[in-house]
Amino acid sequence: MPVFYLSALRDAGDEFSSRSQFWGRLLRAMEIPPGLESKVQRILDLLNAKLLAADPKLTAVAQTLGGMTRIAAHDRDGAVDLRLVPLKA
Repeated sequence: MPVFYLSALRDAGDEFSSRSQFWGRLLRAMEIPPGLESKVQRILDLLNAKLLAADPKLTAVAQTLGGMTRIAAHDRDGAVDLRLVPLKA
């Protein structure tokens, strides 16, 4: 059984990508059921909301960023969202 480690000085985004020399084949072969994936995404969204609500400064930053779209892109739909957890975990 191969064993790999992740050095503390490396970037997890690069190490755990599908292009990774060590982890790529494993990540490409994973088959996560859609129901489980959506459940995990809902949990991460809830965790993100709780983390944002835990600190008033983060809430203020999120609201400021959200208001920027009204100024910068007033002719388009959409919003800016502050995410403290990865969007694609």
